[in-house]
Amino acid sequence: MPRALAAALLLLLAGAATALLLARAGRDEGTPAVAPPPAASPTAAPSAAAAPVPAPEAMTDAALREAADSVLAALATRNGAALATHVHPQGLRVSPSAFVDRETDVLLSPAEVARMFEDPRPRRWGFAEGSGDPIDLSAAAYVAQHVPAAEALAQRRVTLDGTAWQSNTFNNIAQVYPGARVVEYLVEADGDPELADFRRRAIRLVFREAEGAPRLVGLVADGWSP
Repeated sequence: MPRALAAALLLLLAGAATALLLARAGRDEGTPAVAPPPAASPTAAPSAAAAPVPAPEAMTDAALREAADSVLAALATRNGAALATHVHPQGLRVSPSAFVDRETDVLLSPAEVARMFEDPRPRRWGFAEGSGDPIDLSAAAYVAQHVPAAEALAQRRVTLDGTAWQSNTFNNIAQVYPGARVVEYLVEADGDPELADFRRRAIRLVFREAEGAPRLVGLVADGWSP
C-alpha cells in the first residue's frame, strides 16, 4: 500500500474514534442523575402509657382515727354488725399476742364477724404466750378477756404507725402486713407502778384501704406473757 494512502487511512480512523468519544460524553452529560432513595424517616417512639390515676386518699390520719374509734366502740358493745362494716373484704385476722401467726390465728370473713357475738360456742383463737395453753373461748368471752376496748376508748392513749409500748413478745405486724397502717391503743392498769409493764395492754388495729375507706385486716392484742 502506498505510504500516502496509509497515512490518510490512519487520520480517518483517528477522527472517527474522536467523534465517537465526544458523542458518548455528550450522552453522559445529558443523562439526569438518579437521585438516591430518600432516607427513611425515623420511626416515632411510641408514646408512654398514661400513668394510672391514683386511688383517692382514704387513709388520712383523721379517717384512720375515726375508723379505729368506731371499731373499738363496736367491740366494746359486742356489736358484730357494726364491726363488720369496717372489716376488709378479704377478712379480719384476730391475733391474741403481738406475734401474728398466719397458721393458728383465726381469720373471719365480714359475714362471720357480723354474727360472731351471737354464737356462744367456744372457738380456738390461738395459744397463750408463755404457757402455750389453747385459748378456747366464745367471741364475746375472748374480747372481754383479751381486748379491753372500753378502757382503750376511755384512756385514749393512741399511737399511729408505731408503738408506745412493747411486751416481751416479738411484734411482727410490719412483716405480716407490709404497707398497712396501724392504730395502737395503750391501756394502763391501776395498781403498783413497779408492776405497770406486766399489767399494761395494747390493742393494735391494722388497716388497709378498700372500697375508698380504711378497712380492718388485723386485730392484735398484746400483753406481757409469763
